[in-house]
Parts: sequence; structure tokens; C-alpha cells
Amino acid sequence: MTDADRELLLIPGPTPVMPAFAQQMARPMIDHRGPEFAAILRACTTGLRWAFQTRGEVFILTGSGSAAMEAAIVNTLSPSDRVLAVSAGSFGDRFGLIAQRFGAVVDVLGFPWGEPIDLDAVHARLHQQPYRAVLTTFNETSTGVMHDLAALAQGHDALVLVDAISGALVADLPMDEWGIDICVAASQKAFSIPPGLSFIALSERAAVAGTTAKMPRFALDLAPARDFAAKGQTPFTPAIPQFFALQAALEELQTIGLDALFRRHAARAAAVRAGVQALGLDLFARSHFSPAVTAVRAPQAIPVKRLLAHLRERYALVLAGGQDQVADAIFRIGHLGLTPDGDFVEALARLGAGLRDLGWAGDADAGGAAVEAALSAPAR
Repeated sequence: MTDADRELLLIPGPTPVMPAFAQQMARPMIDHRGPEFAAILRACTTGLRWAFQTRGEVFILTGSGSAAMEAAIVNTLSPSDRVLAVSAGSFGDRFGLIAQRFGAVVDVLGFPWGEPIDLDAVHARLHQQPYRAVLTTFNETSTGVMHDLAALAQGHDALVLVDAISGALVADLPMDEWGIDICVAASQKAFSIPPGLSFIALSERAAVAGTTAKMPRFALDLAPARDFAAKGQTPFTPAIPQFFALQAALEELQTIGLDALFRRHAARAAAVRAGVQALGLDLFARSHFSPAVTAVRAPQAIPVKRLLAHLRERYALVLAGGQDQVADAIFRIGHLGLTPDGDFVEALARLGAGLRDLGWAGDADAGGAAVEAALSAPAR
């Protein structure tokens, strides 16, 4: 297979897995109640505290990011608690829906898709009546918008629960400094390992809330997780191969450093946007562009599903479609994780070729060239 034949997976997750991390998953199985796993669990927990920029508790769950979102809710809230779900996309909607399913009274404060949440409006609603918690997303994967949450926790007493699944390690989210009570993330995003693990970090206030929370829970109950963690174990059988990969990934990520990771993601996102616009396509977001994923308005003359199928079948380029209300309007290019820069140059070149095949009149060669120029430009 030549490089031109190699499949490029550029969706907002799962992200491509570095070979060194994948190799770790082929290690012999170990006893999840033994000392070797205990050492891995403690190392990973320490590394995740670094990733979340917190000194609080961090737990590793065997499950998807949505499992961590559910854990955040059921370990802090009780049925009939009133919560404010702040949403400007599909995953913001999901956070509120989970709370509703478990009996919370959910008020939704929605904003137009493609736009950032308005913190002034959020604070105004929080001051109108007391809420037990406010739920929101850091990076809205469905729209390509990253929300500014620096002041979200100021001026009210509600618990602040943040879905940082696609935002952790992508942009600065100092959990303790910003007063966030819970952050959740997942392995298949910027951690660059396969799906199967999710992470939940808690402030001391969130841990205290867990002592009175009455929502039903069993496998996602953090009380036994806390007890078992003291022994270097998890309450239930963990996804051990993913733990092998996570330990290696965290070591690599810490070597790179948070600031460098943030700069890398910002530069790649800017380069992809430049490539998209060089092709003559429009961005879906108008501001607060996500460093993790770029949402692109599809040409009206080319159905999204046809474009994505053609790119996959003819050019081995896998991009993501839109979701829910924008399912037929946009496609998305993921650029989070440790994917090599050259893959984005190649991806925009393949995108241009695919568009040309389907009748697009723009300069099909301009996208890859624009990405390459942006990535090679001196950092400012």
C-alpha cells in the first residue's frame, strides 16, 4: 500500500492510534487485582490529574464518554433536583437528557448551533432561581465551536459539570482554577488511544455532593470506586489493554507538555480552516472555532452523504457527517490527538479531488497547499 492508498481517519473520534500505544495493548494479560495493575492505575490517575489540571479525585471508568457523563450526574444529583442544561449542539443536549432520564428537573438554556454559549445569559438564568447544578460542554463536537467557560463558575452556588470529552488536552481547561466541579473526558479523543475508557475528575465539593446524591447507580457508583482505588484496583474488571495504552500515552503527552499540545491543536485547526476556505467552502461556525474539529458547510449541489461516501470509497478519506438538525448540511474534519501534520495536507488534497469529481468548480489543489503553507509558517 502506498501512502496515497492509506486510509485517513479524520473524524472527531475515535482518533488514529499511535503504533507505540497500539503495541502496548498486545502485552500479556495481567491480574487486575495484582500489584502490576495497581502501579498502572496509580500512574494513570496521576497523569490524568495533570491532564485535568486538578489536585482532586480522578476515576477511570471502563465505558464510553457518555458513561462518564452519566456518572457525573448520578453521583452528584438526586431525583427532582433542578438543573440548568446549557446547550448549543448535540452533546449539550445529551447532557441534559441524561439528567432528565434519572429524574432531575431540567431547564434547557439553548443557543443557536454554530454559535458559542452566552455566559451573561447563563449567569442571568442562574440568578433567577436556585439550581443544584449547571451542565454544559467545553468543546461542542457537533458544531465545531469551543465555549469560553473561564467565568462559568463565578457568582452562583450551582455545581458546575463540564463535558470535556473532546476538549481535554486540546485547549486550556484549568479545572481547579476555574472552579469547575466535574470534568469528564474519554480515551478515544485527544488521548489518542482506542475507545473503552472514560475519565471523571471531581472537586472536593462534588465529592461531598456524592454523599447525599440519591439517583440510582451501580456500575458507575464512585463510592466503591474510591474504596477500591485506595487498594490500587477498580470495583469491576477494567479494560486492561486500554490501561496499558493509556499509561504509554500519558507518558508521551506529558513529555510534549500541555502548552505545546494546545499550540499544536490551535495551529492544526487554523491550517484546516485555511484549507477549507481555499477550496471555496464555508465554515459552519462563525467564531470561537474549535481546535478539535472543523465543521464545514457542504456545497448545496453535492449531498453530504454522497460526498462522504465518495471520499471514503475513492480516496480512502474518512470524514464525519453532521448530526441531528445539521445532518444534511455539514461535514466535519477532526484534528485532535497526535495525528501527523502531513495527514492534514493529504486530507485536504483528497477532499479537493473528491469535490472536483462531483462537479465542484473551486480550485481542487488549493486546499492541501493552503494547509501546508499554514503549517510551515513560522509560529508567532
